[in-house]
Amino acid sequence: RNLKVVTANEAACEMTAQPPEQVIGATINSLFAGSNFAEVIAAYREVIEKGRAKKFRKYLELPNARSGWFEFLASPCTDGLLVIVNDISEQKHHEEVLRANEERATAMLQFSSDAVIAFDERGIIESFNLSAESVFGYSAGEILGQPVRLLMPENESFANYRHYREFTARQLAKLATGIKQQGKRKNGEQFSAMLIVNEIWSKGRRGFVATIHDLTEEIAAQTRLQEALERFDLCVRGSDSAIWDLDTVTGKLFVAPRLKQLLGYSEQETIDNMPRFLQFVHADDQEMISTRADKDANSNNMGFESRFRLRARNGEY
Repeated sequence: RNLKVVTANEAACEMTAQPPEQVIGATINSLFAGSNFAEVIAAYREVIEKGRAKKFRKYLELPNARSGWFEFLASPCTDGLLVIVNDISEQKHHEEVLRANEERATAMLQFSSDAVIAFDERGIIESFNLSAESVFGYSAGEILGQPVRLLMPENESFANYRHYREFTARQLAKLATGIKQQGKRKNGEQFSAMLIVNEIWSKGRRGFVATIHDLTEEIAAQTRLQEALERFDLCVRGSDSAIWDLDTVTGKLFVAPRLKQLLGYSEQETIDNMPRFLQFVHADDQEMISTRADKDANSNNMGFESRFRLRARNGEY
């Protein structure tokens, strides 16, 4: 009842900063006076009173000037109390580093520009980041605990897995590189997306993290670009102007069909780079055109004005 020490090994004596002869027979209170050991002593008394073992962790500043995290296992015995103490400071440090890394990873996923969803082998959604809420229209509170197939049309292959534990290594490798998939928003609207799925293991449990990139805006931009190119092509073909355009970055040259027609060449005549174009330019004008084109490429000018002679199919300029 007075918590006197009956026996203690070398490590226990080291904790008290006392030799064995001064530890044996002394009370716990006297050995750890001045340290923050009050909660530990209270736990010891609880074990004795209730006759039930207790395991707990505590950060302590010990009399031997050591400090750190310790794990206590106190069990009642015929003589009173048996206590096993383990220094878990290093383990605790690793746990804190791991927790900090997990928190950073969670924050990164939460604020990712793409939708990020975690689900288990049954396909039950376990996490749903802010971008996923924006993309699919569900709040996290609505969708957590629901099957992931709710986010896809029924005819999509990914939605038809009964158990995602059935994924083969080949399927996982394909999913990790990304596949195009249709998604389904809360309002029923379907959209094209790029889906990437990675297998993860956490605390012995297998799960999956899916990244969904909504392709709606990209497809719309591609459509607008294609429409603009088609309008440009119609304008070029319907114009009497002889147009040529040089991409100074790639070196690719566009020559309008009308220019080829004026010179007597067919549309199939290949003139797709500057060296090839210069073959149709009069020898006295080639250096001027080449110099002007190079100068324009290294400036902010949108083009240049110049006069030069081109060789027609019949050899005349």
